[in-house]
Amino acid sequence: MEAQSPYEILTADSVVTERRLSHRLFLHWLMQAGEAPYASYEDISPDQLGEDWDWCFILDVEKSSDFPYFTHLGKQLAGYSGVLLTGCSDWSCTVLDKATEKVEEMLRDRAPLLVQDELTLFNKNRLLFRSILLPLSDDQRTITHVLGAANGKLADA
Repeated sequence: MEAQSPYEILTADSVVTERRLSHRLFLHWLMQAGEAPYASYEDISPDQLGEDWDWCFILDVEKSSDFPYFTHLGKQLAGYSGVLLTGCSDWSCTVLDKATEKVEEMLRDRAPLLVQDELTLFNKNRLLFRSILLPLSDDQRTITHVLGAANGKLADA
């Protein structure tokens, strides 16, 4: 039995659909990269990502000096750009800030970076949070963009 899409994983007994957004995006990135170290910016297709695209972002590395410069910010993820977190020294810290805070580390390591965390929202609800950062390079040397995604679920009360 062969997997039908990059979102399905072949197991000994059956094909299982991957439920985690971060892992589906990572599989897509791997498939687009093929034998190369990185997928390119041109390889990323909203049509191939379907509804996941709404939870994704793309940062332009060159234009992101002190603040992330998004060339794409999915409409579902954009809704979290105003959700404030507590416990930060800067009370303007949002879920979207948390999703992008490790871009410099990913660029330094030149490798994908998965972040899992439990965040406390401004209303004291706990959010089980997962994000992924994936380097993009057209020439396979210079990382020009970062493909990322983030989502989460509220912890049981």
